[in-house]
This record gives sequence, structure tokens and C-alpha cells, in this order.
Amino acid sequence: MNLQRHDLVWFKPAANYPVELNNWLQENLPCVVTRQSQLHHPKINVALSLSADKSQFSRRSYLLDPQQIIQHRRALPLLRLGELISHPRLESLICQLEQLGLEPYLFGSASWQILTGRNYLHGGSDIDILLQISSLEQLTELTPLLVELEQIIQRRVDAELVFAHKYALAWREWLLPCEQLLVKTYFAQELLSRDVLRAMLLKSCCVL
Repeated sequence: MNLQRHDLVWFKPAANYPVELNNWLQENLPCVVTRQSQLHHPKINVALSLSADKSQFSRRSYLLDPQQIIQHRRALPLLRLGELISHPRLESLICQLEQLGLEPYLFGSASWQILTGRNYLHGGSDIDILLQISSLEQLTELTPLLVELEQIIQRRVDAELVFAHKYALAWREWLLPCEQLLVKTYFAQELLSRDVLRAMLLKSCCVL
């Protein structure tokens, strides 16, 4: 099973799980795969969020056996944002991102609200999205689309750009004039140079 950060995973309730986790699973709600603490650990880090409050009291993290996963899906498609925000341009704009080959997904508070039917978004909530980057052209073309997305939904968009299906970088960090960039992987955080990330995209294009 090829798990990635932000993937959704469902487990059956179990006697050895904490009561809070069991209650969550009994509602047929998923957990989210998070960054893993150890390479080759037999269990995986997953999390759930109980409310819009982002304190340590609302977020719960667990180490669970991946063999107990009964369903696995990628994060929600970005098109599902339309269930929360209505705008005549929204669907068309998301389709433009898809046509660029960016595979836009939704995670964070908006995702939790869609999955649970509970209120997670508040007035200052960001919209978190995930974009798979495979070419330099995509990097050029996505910025005006993300800026327009912010304008029509009237919320800040926090986009993670994923290079080579492995290295996740904050969109706004890519726009900064710095050569060393902080990236997240399935197991760690590290600094990579902008040139290394560009080389990944050029290599990807050559493979295609």
C-alpha cells in the first residue's frame, strides 16, 4: 500500500483503541496519514481533528497497524470545495488546475468539514490544497490561478506543491527569492536547493 501524507484511511474500531478513536471510527470517519516518525516502523502515524480549534486538545495522533486499514483513498478532490463555497467561477477554475495536470486535492479544515458534516471552517480559516508538480511550466501557470482562487473564495489558499511525489513545499515559499527551501517528506523535513527541485521536474519530463 503506497501511503502518502494527507491520504485518508479507514479502520474498524478495536478493543485496544482509545475510546475517543473508537467513537470516531464507529461514525465511519477516516484518519489522515501524517508525517512518519521512523523509517520502517511497523505502525503508521495517523491523525484526526475533533474541532476547528487547532490546539493540541483538538488534534489526536495515533500509531496504528496499517494491516488494519479497511479503506484507503487519496485526499478529497479539490472540486468538492464547491460543497462549502458557491461561486460561478469556482468549478471552471479548479478544472483549469486539473487540465494543467496538477491533481488538486483538498485537505485541512475544509476537508474535515466535508467528511464529518461538522463546522471546522471559521472566518479566518485557510483553504489547504495539494498540487502534484511534474513540470516547470506548471509552476509558471499555477500562480495566477491560485491568486484568482483566493479572490473568488475570499480566503487565503495554502498550497503544498509536491515534487516527484515526495517533496512537499509551500507554494508561497517557492515564490520567495531564496535558494534553500524547506520541504517535507513522508519521514522528515529538510532543506533542498531550488536547482535540485527544478532538476526533478526536468527529469520527470524526460521520463515522460
